[in-house]
Amino acid sequence: MSFPVLHDQDNVYAKGLSLVYTLPDTVRELYVGFGIDLPGNHGVDTWELPMAARIVVGRDGVIRDLATDPDYTHRPEPEATLETLASLP
Repeated sequence: MSFPVLHDQDNVYAKGLSLVYTLPDTVRELYVGFGIDLPGNHGVDTWELPMAARIVVGRDGVIRDLATDPDYTHRPEPEATLETLASLP
């Protein structure tokens, strides 16, 4: 890609935007029952996940567009992301 992409180790940036949630105990139990070790797979000690988000930041450091939805199956269309990127100065 011809632009930088954020790698958010330990969800530091996502936490700053309030985009991280902790899985409820009932969901944790389901995951464990299915053999899913979320903390182990992510190399952390928490049952936290970031919400899926598309954040476009201009060269000036200002967030120009943000799209997120608590339902991880609702994601921005790639065409919308390309349009946003094309509109940046």
